[in-house]
Amino acid sequence: MMDYYNFHIEKSTKFLNSAKLLIAEGDDGASAISRAYYAMYTITEAVLFTKDINTKSHSGLLSQFNLYFIKSGIFNIEIGEWLHQAFVNRQAGDYNSYVFIEISEAQIIVDNAEKFIEILKQYLQQNKFI
Repeated sequence: MMDYYNFHIEKSTKFLNSAKLLIAEGDDGASAISRAYYAMYTITEAVLFTKDINTKSHSGLLSQFNLYFIKSGIFNIEIGEWLHQAFVNRQAGDYNSYVFIEISEAQIIVDNAEKFIEILKQYLQQNKFI
């Protein structure tokens, strides 16, 4: 049985790979952003768990990550902005049927998601959670 942290890393990686495939296929950028956001969300859950934090909502996850990992200086502010940007764009793409997101805009978020996942994965490795 895979442990909690590795499970989340694997799931996050699968979401990111899905986002990359959607970009490669030229799909609507909203779909790629949705997968990229969930890749970030999933690994953020694992990082929050290192401090025994479980959230019940997306906004809760964002606020707890910001409080315990951005404001405390564990990660720089840019990391928090990447997560927030992905969240806002995912909301717009998923819940507003009149929003069309260009592939070029989605590519930026997917690229940021990839860096985000690597940074959070490094945190888990350096702190011996994986």
